[in-house]
Amino acid sequence: MARTALAAFAGGDPVVVPSGSCAAMVRHGYPELFAGQPEEEAALAMAARTRELTQFLSEHGLDAGARGSGSATYHDSCHMLRELKIAEPPRRLLEATGANLVPLPRPDLCCGFGGTFSV
Repeated sequence: MARTALAAFAGGDPVVVPSGSCAAMVRHGYPELFAGQPEEEAALAMAARTRELTQFLSEHGLDAGARGSGSATYHDSCHMLRELKIAEPPRRLLEATGANLVPLPRPDLCCGFGGTFSV
């Protein structure tokens, strides 16, 4: 599957994925998976071009276009926070909607929602 992804996303365009777990796999897992293999250079290139969605939007000064009011909070995705070191872009996008961002106590603690990731 990883070889198919390398072929499908060959080139210089950014690879934008909606999941911190998927981004972490491409950015960290692919270089390890293809180390010493003919695909190593392609894996490193794809890893360098891969961004999680909120990271990509934030880096390019974009937002999701949603507007509203009210309060919102954000719980960090384990893989985004721990593997990709991404914490602020999702919060900036929420704030850009006009919502009042209410901090959670200890948003870095695992919520357990990932389930089988720990198996």
